[in-house]
Amino acid sequence: MDTVLISLITSLIVSLITFTLGVKSGKNQSDRQQLKEFYKKMTVHFQELKHGLDSYNPKTWRHFKDSNHNYSPLIKSMVANGDIIEINKKIAIKAEKLEKDALIVGWKFYDKFQELFDIALETIEQYETLNYSNTGNQYKIKKDITGRAYRNYYLGILFNKTLLKKELESLERERDLGLNFRHHEGSKIVYSLLLYPDDFNKIDINDVLLEINEKAIKEIEGLEEILIEFNSLSKRLDDLIKLTAKRTRDPHTFIETVVGAIVDIFRI
Repeated sequence: MDTVLISLITSLIVSLITFTLGVKSGKNQSDRQQLKEFYKKMTVHFQELKHGLDSYNPKTWRHFKDSNHNYSPLIKSMVANGDIIEINKKIAIKAEKLEKDALIVGWKFYDKFQELFDIALETIEQYETLNYSNTGNQYKIKKDITGRAYRNYYLGILFNKTLLKKELESLERERDLGLNFRHHEGSKIVYSLLLYPDDFNKIDINDVLLEINEKAIKEIEGLEEILIEFNSLSKRLDDLIKLTAKRTRDPHTFIETVVGAIVDIFRI
């Protein structure tokens, strides 16, 4: 009798678990497409934040200004509208913290641009005379550059010797090409510094730019800490991107489905 009872109870438990797993799996399947879309958007969002940091052109709150003039980056918006509840809790916590950290360090970075620009102007004027354009905070050595080509670069690249050297090396075969270091907010150009290799008679343009970099790193207070934070955030973003990209392919792990089903059993 005891054996029959145990067998019956075991059978009922197995049936209950199987049924609950089936229900849970079905629910997960119905949510799958929406969750994949959430994780896809998160992956793209954090890839853009990482690219901004790696290229020394970071995103800040102003890059996410909506039509109502509110600053609404993706994760903040997901928290506000409740979509974040659908995301794995650990990933959601990491995402919210990392988005804030990345946008804050971007603001700190741009706050150093006036000092960088002043150092650049002061350094260049040791060798040549700069001309100011009344169309904005824009400088160049030659007054007339009609028809002369140039490449645009983020002003922030002057903070990174490795990126700067890489770009200068790529221009070795195009010595007639100008370099326009600029920073703009929306359509407004805030800073612009346009230089050509033949602007300088007594010194090579590469040496001038590297001198600007060295002075900026040495003289701008707090800059070194910001650049260290850049590297740290880039690594954290890379780790999070791997997690969200994996969830884009499979929003629910097998373990989460099983654990969720067991929890549901105890709720019955």
